[in-house]
Amino acid sequence: MSVAGVIAHGAGYPSSKAGSKDGLPYFFAVGNEDFNWSEVINIRREREAQGSPYRVRVYPGKHQWAPPAVMEEAIQYLNTKAMQTGNLALDAAFIDRAYEKLKGDAALAERRKDLIAEFSFYRALVLDFTGLQDVKELAAKLASLQQSPALRTALKEEQEQISQQSRLEREIVPKIAALADNSAPDTTSLRVEVRKQLGALWDQSRHNKKERSG
Repeated sequence: MSVAGVIAHGAGYPSSKAGSKDGLPYFFAVGNEDFNWSEVINIRREREAQGSPYRVRVYPGKHQWAPPAVMEEAIQYLNTKAMQTGNLALDAAFIDRAYEKLKGDAALAERRKDLIAEFSFYRALVLDFTGLQDVKELAAKLASLQQSPALRTALKEEQEQISQQSRLEREIVPKIAALADNSAPDTTSLRVEVRKQLGALWDQSRHNKKERSG
């Protein structure tokens, strides 16, 4: 049995796949307050650099099931990619609905001045609908966004958030391990310290992201 695509929810790759390259379409769904947000965003960046097919949908929430609309979009994405590659019969009405929905998402992100989400939506419109819709004007819009200093700034800020979360995680993991195996000389003080750092990590995980897709 062949694999047509992957839907990943609340996490990225298994450790054995990290850094590898494939041509499978991946749909990643993650909450904007999920501790695994940074993991998914790093994979988004990796697949973007590789030119590998993907879409990321960030929804409001923690490490929890995505809303039904997001799961519906995941299936819709895989079906669209299958139609694009000729592995599924074309359904013009289906394609039109998916295309118009994504255009609406892009317009909303633009009104909100959420450059990362705007870029992500236009990228999806161009790469996922080439051969299915006329994307010439959208491709020009995407090219303009890619050259935007404001987008580069937004991506830099995003990377700084990821780095800060990673630093907090590196600091807290050995302390939790010391509590678990009772190897800490002062478990009471360490427990207080861990609670504080968990609170800081939780605050970081909330990042107040406006991003809704990738």
